[in-house]
Order: sequence, then structure tokens, then C-alpha cells
Amino acid sequence: MTVGFALALAGARKITYIQERRRGMPVLRGLARGRPRLPRSDDVRIHHYLPGLAIAMTAGATAILGGSGGIERYLSVPFGIGAGLVVDEIGLLTGRNNPYWGAERFVILSCLAATSAAAAMAAGFLRRGWHTASDLV
Repeated sequence: MTVGFALALAGARKITYIQERRRGMPVLRGLARGRPRLPRSDDVRIHHYLPGLAIAMTAGATAILGGSGGIERYLSVPFGIGAGLVVDEIGLLTGRNNPYWGAERFVILSCLAATSAAAAMAAGFLRRGWHTASDLV
């Protein structure tokens, strides 16, 4: 899953960079983006958020419903690719100046904090040699 996630994230960023460099006067465009944002239309462009979500959900559902045939290992790569594409669009999800997104931003930050705390706790358990729940008792 990690390999697919990293490849999808790096690939999406590389393709975006290449597309930006092929446009007319990319340096001037980059400087213009540094200025305060001008009023624009509020049209939402979805990019690769929905395809990433579809790939991740399809791979995850197939792994869950597929039984114990060992297919889960192979489905982790497309799941990671889908998750990488979704995470690459996190700016689209949280960067809008929409007052209705306040609660969602809080939830995303809370999940990030909880995941970080759980990872730190797991690293501490592994460092102390606790590998299973029975070792804690």
C-alpha cells in the first residue's frame, strides 16, 4: 500500500509540474500566483479526487469481500494508489473559503492528531518489545 501511495502521489505531482512548465511563460505565471488571489469563479474542479476515491473503494471492497485467498496483498497497491490520489487533492477539500467546511477541517485535523498519537504509541510499544496484546498483561 505504501508503494502505491508514494507512486501515485509522486506521479500526480510530477504530471502537474510538467503540465505547468509546458504552458506559456511558466516563470511569469508562477510570480503572478504569489500575488494575493484575484476574485475568481467558485467553480470546483475535481481533478483526480473522484478517480482516486473510486480506485481505493473498489480495491478495499474487493479485498474485504474476496475472502482469504491471499488477494489482499495484491490489492494493497491499487488501494494505496487511490489513497495517494485522494490525499493529493486535500488542498481542494480544505482550502475552499466555504463556511460549511469549518467542521470538516476540524475533523481532518483531529484525525491527523489521533493518527500521529497512535503511531507514536505503537512505536513506543515496539521499541519496548511489546508485540502483541498478551505482552501488555
